[in-house]
Amino acid sequence: MTIAVSTRSELATKHGLGALIRRLLLDGAPSVVIEPPAYGVALNADLDGLRRLEAPVSGMIGPPIPASDAPESTVASVEKNARRSSVEALAGALPWLSVLKCRRLMIPIGPAGSYGEAELRRKLEDPAADRRGLVAAFRKDNAAQRQSHATLMCRELFDLRRRMDGALLLLLPTDDPLSFLDPETADWILGDQKELGLAIDLGAVHAAETRGADGLSTWFDRAAGSLGFILLADHDGRGDGSLLPGAGRLDVANFRDVIGRRTPVALRCDPRASYDDVKASAAEASRRLGPVGDLAAW
Repeated sequence: MTIAVSTRSELATKHGLGALIRRLLLDGAPSVVIEPPAYGVALNADLDGLRRLEAPVSGMIGPPIPASDAPESTVASVEKNARRSSVEALAGALPWLSVLKCRRLMIPIGPAGSYGEAELRRKLEDPAADRRGLVAAFRKDNAAQRQSHATLMCRELFDLRRRMDGALLLLLPTDDPLSFLDPETADWILGDQKELGLAIDLGAVHAAETRGADGLSTWFDRAAGSLGFILLADHDGRGDGSLLPGAGRLDVANFRDVIGRRTPVALRCDPRASYDDVKASAAEASRRLGPVGDLAAW
């Protein structure tokens, strides 16, 4: 394999993060992106052990240790305490970034939990629903509240960026169709906080699109200038966007020009996949993409 690979794998839970990283590097991965097997789960790793490993790390996703009182909280939450807990947990990544000699922290942005979301989710479950229309109408009807909440989120992100001086913070939309980070709110937030950037998971965005969210073309049209990392994953067309590239409906070769030679890129593991499947997917993705996301430009 000649492409960076993430550690979102149950193998890290079973054998330890260090063991998984060591195996990936031995099999040719030029670097790794460190993340737990699921959001809201702590990394199964010893920081001193990772220091001794001296592995090249091109990014981290999420906090290494989630907030104990709200493990799946997001900096986009409408609940102030949940937002603050999320910021504190993310700030805990600073010593990890320092030890790993890594600058990039990708921050998953989930739903805000605002009024009306629960009812909208019930409507989106109807197979006959116009999901795209329902999500668009919800955003339009709540435009003022969304802008006000984006301002609150900017304050939290400003505080986090101040505490993590030297780190590059990249906002990452999740596969939830009601993730607060959509192309419109990204315009507002990244326009206000120009030092921030954007990370995109191809599989997650496709999965969210099947349930009413914006597709990749909208993201690339509106936010390409802020793009700081691309995570390669696949989707099954029914809402699962965590598949390995090649295991679903996505042809990664279609994104060669979008990725280019200067955008960092990594294969994002399917937590359920075997190591042999991860290795085969990375080799095929490397072959189909060619020389993109070169390490020299990272």
